[in-house]
Amino acid sequence: MMRDFEIDKDFNVIPKQKEKIARKKQNNLFLIAKYSNIGYYLVAPLILGAFIGFGIDLYFNTKPFFTVLLLIIGVVSTFYNLIKLVRSESK
Repeated sequence: MMRDFEIDKDFNVIPKQKEKIARKKQNNLFLIAKYSNIGYYLVAPLILGAFIGFGIDLYFNTKPFFTVLLLIIGVVSTFYNLIKLVRSESK
């Protein structure tokens, strides 16, 4: 016979259905927290590359060279982050 409740370590009776709902809510909150930062995770290398490259170009007076170079490095690192994210989700 299957019981509709469980007893925890303090001998409290916990209905199984409430426990499943609580676990589902906790899992949903974890997923929201995990996926809410994807935009920053993918855009940050682009913005950092552009700003750092622009600053180096202003300092050395080499207008587009370092901005373009670091922007390309930012694009490559963004794709690397995206691939790493997709691979971690497929496992």
